[in-house]
Amino acid sequence: MLNAADAVAAIRTEYGPDEHQAIEVYGDVIDALEGAGFPAYVETRGGLAICALTPDGSLLTVASEDALPWDRDKLAGWHLAHTAEDAPGTPWRCIVHDAVAADRSAGAGEGIEAVVAAAVTHLKTCPHRPTEYEGRPGESAGNDEVSALAHGVRCTGCDSPQVAFTVRGWANCRACGLGQESGAAMLCHDWCEECEAAAL
Repeated sequence: MLNAADAVAAIRTEYGPDEHQAIEVYGDVIDALEGAGFPAYVETRGGLAICALTPDGSLLTVASEDALPWDRDKLAGWHLAHTAEDAPGTPWRCIVHDAVAADRSAGAGEGIEAVVAAAVTHLKTCPHRPTEYEGRPGESAGNDEVSALAHGVRCTGCDSPQVAFTVRGWANCRACGLGQESGAAMLCHDWCEECEAAAL
């Protein structure tokens, strides 16, 4: 089972000056998400956003009409998305709340509390919520279904093909328990029909 608080704590250890500045501007957003049970963190890749992990490992992202502005006075409104993971190619995306003001001079309007309430309501009925969580590096997925494995990838520790990718992009070996970043896993070194069919 995902320990979202631990996952977010690990992300926060890599904070730099930009993330700390964002906390000063949007600390109330982080507090509101965490008050609802969603450990939150600052995301600066591709623009400023506040992200939070749900208990099943899916992701809530608070932004505005694009990224959050560094100057809170320029916030045009709140936009909340729910996605499978923190990656550009996420398999699904739900727009949970979109209150970006048509007139920029109108400002943000409603408070973040309405956005968080929308997230809580949405998560109770979202049809896309993951049915299982595949874990953090080294964490057991608790499910040995072959369909959850990533064919064509082998563990760098024991050379086993029993590698599954997690919602956060880690590659966990089910044979030896090694957790590694997905980029550290190696592709099959031997030719096989399945790899050729999958164009790996």
